[in-house]
Amino acid sequence: MDREVSLSDVKIRKHRLHRNSNYFENIDKRDKAYWLGVMYSDGCVCRRENGSYSISLEMTDEEHIKKFRDAIGAANHKILTVHHKNFNNAKLSYAIHIYDKKMAMDLIKLGCVPRKSCCLSSIPNIPNDFVYDFIRGFLDGDGCICYNRTSDSYVFKLIGASPLFLKDIMRVLEIDRLSLNKCTETSYQVTSGKRNDIYRVLTKLYENSDYTTRLDRKYNKYQEFVNWYNQRTIGKER
Repeated sequence: MDREVSLSDVKIRKHRLHRNSNYFENIDKRDKAYWLGVMYSDGCVCRRENGSYSISLEMTDEEHIKKFRDAIGAANHKILTVHHKNFNNAKLSYAIHIYDKKMAMDLIKLGCVPRKSCCLSSIPNIPNDFVYDFIRGFLDGDGCICYNRTSDSYVFKLIGASPLFLKDIMRVLEIDRLSLNKCTETSYQVTSGKRNDIYRVLTKLYENSDYTTRLDRKYNKYQEFVNWYNQRTIGKER
């Protein structure tokens, strides 16, 4: 039966912002696991007062927001510039908001729930082959590879509000000397300063990555660390 279509219906369809609503339905590819990790760190799932759902991702790297937008097929969605005036010396950041109940509900099923920070307890149930991709995503959001010029040493660090979640990552990374400490009233961090462990873990994290599934800035830090590590390892062997 033919249905009468109003001009308002036509207008809505014409301007509807498209995306792949099923992107997070099954974590069956490395890129999906990676972006799930990013969402666990810098993403947000919200249930609005009118019963609708939205997801958002905010980072200081605009180019990375564009990579996420491309991954979920949301090329027509705008990227917003965010000024955090309430924080001193806060960097300019960029955000994308997606109003999509299906995508939001799939993320919730994967543990990326509203107000997730303190209630995360473990890495989500995804294929083992993709766990390092997930952790790399979390690292790109809430981790760092830091060089200390004074001591000529590196530190690998992950930060989060849930010690249980960080401990689960420690278990997967299999670093005996990875320490867990409380750094603020609402956050914890795991750190490792043992060069061999850092090299092993970062090599594993990045071995299956490509341009679309890594943050350029932190990948450059990884490459700097590898150069530093090789110089000191070769020098020690001589």
